[in-house]
Amino acid sequence: MRLKLILSSMLLLALTATAVADEVDDHISDLTDEDPGVRWRAAFVLGKIGDSQAVDPLILALNDSDGDVRSVAAWALGKMGDLKAVDPLILALNDSDKIVRKEAARALGEIGDPRAVDPLILALNNSDSAYEYWDIKYWVARSLCNIGDPAIVPLISALNNSDNNIRSGAAEALGMIGDPRAVDPLIRSLNDSDTKVQRFAVWALGEIGEPSVAPLIFSLNDSDSGVRSGAAGALGYFALFYIKDPQAVDPLILALNDSDSDVRKEAAGALGYIRDPRAVASLILALNDSDSDVRKGAAGALGNIGDPRSIAPLIQALNDSDSDVRKESAMALGNIGDIQAVAPLIQTLKDPDSDVRWGAVWALGDIGDPEAVDPLIDALLKDEDQWVRYRSALVLGDIGDPRAVGPLILALNDADDYVRYGAASALGYIGEPAVDPLIKVLNSSNNDVRVGSAQALGEIGDPRAVGPLILALNDSNSEFQGEAASSLGLIGDSRAVDPLILALNNSDRRLRWNAAIALGYIGDPRSVDPLVMVLNDSDKYIRRDAAQALGRIGDPRAVDPLILALNDSHSWVREEAASSLGLIGDPRAVDPLILALNNSDRLFRCNAAKALGHIGDLRSVDPLILALNDSDSDVRKEAAMSLGEIGDLTAIGPLVEALDDKNSNVRAAAAEALGEIGDPMAIGPLVEALDDKNSNVRAAAAKALEKLGWQG
Repeated sequence: MRLKLILSSMLLLALTATAVADEVDDHISDLTDEDPGVRWRAAFVLGKIGDSQAVDPLILALNDSDGDVRSVAAWALGKMGDLKAVDPLILALNDSDKIVRKEAARALGEIGDPRAVDPLILALNNSDSAYEYWDIKYWVARSLCNIGDPAIVPLISALNNSDNNIRSGAAEALGMIGDPRAVDPLIRSLNDSDTKVQRFAVWALGEIGEPSVAPLIFSLNDSDSGVRSGAAGALGYFALFYIKDPQAVDPLILALNDSDSDVRKEAAGALGYIRDPRAVASLILALNDSDSDVRKGAAGALGNIGDPRSIAPLIQALNDSDSDVRKESAMALGNIGDIQAVAPLIQTLKDPDSDVRWGAVWALGDIGDPEAVDPLIDALLKDEDQWVRYRSALVLGDIGDPRAVGPLILALNDADDYVRYGAASALGYIGEPAVDPLIKVLNSSNNDVRVGSAQALGEIGDPRAVGPLILALNDSNSEFQGEAASSLGLIGDSRAVDPLILALNNSDRRLRWNAAIALGYIGDPRSVDPLVMVLNDSDKYIRRDAAQALGRIGDPRAVDPLILALNDSHSWVREEAASSLGLIGDPRAVDPLILALNNSDRLFRCNAAKALGHIGDLRSVDPLILALNDSDSDVRKEAAMSLGEIGDLTAIGPLVEALDDKNSNVRAAAAEALGEIGDPMAIGPLVEALDDKNSNVRAAAAKALEKLGWQG
């Protein structure tokens, strides 16, 4: 009996191996199909299967006439990890297609062969546009990081390359690797002639972390002022984003007396980021430095530290000869927040420089003392600079004093759009005391005032405004009508439902759009049938807004009309219909949404996948599993999330495969979904995902493992 079982198992394994081999042969054959889509799919599946038979055919596919096929062939070779692919992938680093170059770089990193180091370093220099360059450069640097130790010495040498792109990329890669051997060479790069290289060197030293601190402190005494300045800046960066190391405080205080003004400026900034009160006395002295940039840096640092000893010296600095110093001093006083500064800051509202006045307004807002209200009202109504007036409006809203209501209503008539918007927002913040005055000016002859008043009343949300805003729906000005409709939606009072339903038939497009959205916010069932009628409107925007509103209301009467809207002529309507069907959650929508997963519109497919997850019907499981192979990463991500939401065990295997997806968002979604399903079968793959190169994936895997009760 036992022999029979063994023989049966061996036969089953043989049959399975034969079936897999046949599948591999079929896909290899498809690599030469005349349809590039078939070739792309074949290369993708071969990469997923990982059979070594496919290596040579995929290497040949690196020369395919179609760039998409070449890129997926490079990706597949990286997944398979065969050393035979290294030299062909190195050649692909010079492909004419940027995506192929990126995938080749990424694949070489996954294989991890040291032969790729020098070619990858050279690949840091290319002529792509800015966005494309940084995308490729990141993956080249990431691949060098994956190769690790064999790349360190060549990368350190590359810091001296004549090409600034190679130098900056080498610094980035060294930061990713994080080896302390790179610290001294990176410190030298702080004095590079190219600012991009300097920035990456600072970032890299921060990534290396604690081993960088002592050498950076030592470099504050370097004979080269560029190195000293870069070291001070790097210590500040380290304090801002990593650890505020107290060891650096005394050396940086000494650096405030450096003969070079750039060093003094960077030292002041760094001390501000560390925020150690030991630096206060020296920074106060630096407010009298001969260089205005140093004085500005000292003022900002004192504001960050927030020590009361700084108040009087900063008040004195409001009279500095340099406008940047005066502005920074004003803002520093705002950060400290002591009322001693209010009177001097009010005086500063008369400064001849508009940036300084803006800084004073900002600071008075931070302090929030009512003594500033009248001077701020003057600034709102009289200052010649629109940004000072705009900031004054917002600050008056933050302070919330009713004295500002009348002036803010006047400011709704300002010539500048931002000031009018700021005044309306401020009135919304002040709230109840502004309601009656705002209702009165709904009848103003000035349209800007009426529009701003309607906006503010919506933000306040007081029901006293409902009647006047309903009347405003019949105004002759479309902008005012539209704002009134929006505000009625925000207030959410059912008295507005019938007037807004009537507005759905208005000749003005803006009013119809806003009325549909408002009805969705109110959520009254009386709106359902009128909104369903609007799904047939000739205007695509109103159809879209009606579809969205029906989802918000959530009434099952909308299901069949929304299913019909999945075939609308415009993608926006189809996308909103799919989302709304998900919000309603009726199983009648399942089959139509499954069909939508095959639509050519990627966002429609995304919304359909997400909606199926919300509905949670088991009929969706297999189609969503197929969607894990969609060409669009967002669709794959939503499919993974929905499978987790549904929670069917059938999805575990496909989601485990998705942990190897080339897109990190998909991998993170797959990890999260496995945690939601909660089956222990996923523990092993999730533990492996803890080593993913992307931090979001690692975090998602850790959270999923926690849900599964893993204690490792």
